[in-house]
Amino acid sequence: MLNSNTKLGNVFFNSKNNFKYYSCDYMRFEIEKHWSKLMNISKLSEKELQESKYAIYNRMKFINESLIPSHIWDESEKLINDIDEDDIDFIALSIFIKGYLWTGDMKFTMA
Repeated sequence: MLNSNTKLGNVFFNSKNNFKYYSCDYMRFEIEKHWSKLMNISKLSEKELQESKYAIYNRMKFINESLIPSHIWDESEKLINDIDEDDIDFIALSIFIKGYLWTGDMKFTMA
């Protein structure tokens, strides 16, 4: 979202036929919660950052967390192990869809 001209940005936006991207609805809340921080870090105008947000949203399929069974939440809570409780939704979703977690948080590694 902050810079689509990086290698990761290139993979995300130019891999339509290779990868499918999913996120939980909580991601939208997190983006809004940290909007002013994103504005400061990105140095983008409000309009540019909004456009970046919508481009990302258009590449993703959002899944409501209420669809994730309780046993997966329990498993996710054990995995999170006090690392960053705000990320439990993303861990749970990754397990639920049997997908990979794409994160910049190096504290998380999943086998």
